[in-house]
Amino acid sequence: MNSTRDLTKASRLDETDRAILSMLARNSRHSAREIARRLGISVGVVLDRMSRLQQDGVVRGYRVEVDPEAVGYPLTVTLGIQLDGKASVEEAMAALIAIPEVHVVHWVTSHFDMIATLCIDDLTRFQTILMQQIRAIPGFLRSESMISIMHWRRVGGQFAFIWPSPGESDEASDPSEESADDEHPASQQSR
Repeated sequence: MNSTRDLTKASRLDETDRAILSMLARNSRHSAREIARRLGISVGVVLDRMSRLQQDGVVRGYRVEVDPEAVGYPLTVTLGIQLDGKASVEEAMAALIAIPEVHVVHWVTSHFDMIATLCIDDLTRFQTILMQQIRAIPGFLRSESMISIMHWRRVGGQFAFIWPSPGESDEASDPSEESADDEHPASQQSR
């Protein structure tokens, strides 16, 4: 669990770092040469910056983004979970994230202790997960399920940070930086 933040890393990011990160967040397949061309800097500068951003832990990795619906998981469930006062939040989070259908778990300030997002194939499977795995977590008190009908999210996923260039908003970003099937430059709709 990452409970502490190194704010000195964020304060070291300059406009060039932010521009590189924004391009990679929109499309992690951009080459250093393409980034350099678009930003008007040398390939060497881009490679040095990318290497430093990786070493500093700002860039955690480059991933393939899979559409859960396309691989048979059409339902997204957000689950609020309340624990009793003696339960270990860290242990509960570890138990939740060990369930393959759970994609993200947050410890939150709410009447819930945690919020989990699951991608599931059908409601019967969700019922099984809830009854046999989630309710078995030590300290489980209660839960509330919210089934997503539609959602919008930032291109690149939940952790894609995109900074507007000076004088431009996120909505005015260059559409050629987006993949061909993106419906909106800054977000993607899913059913």
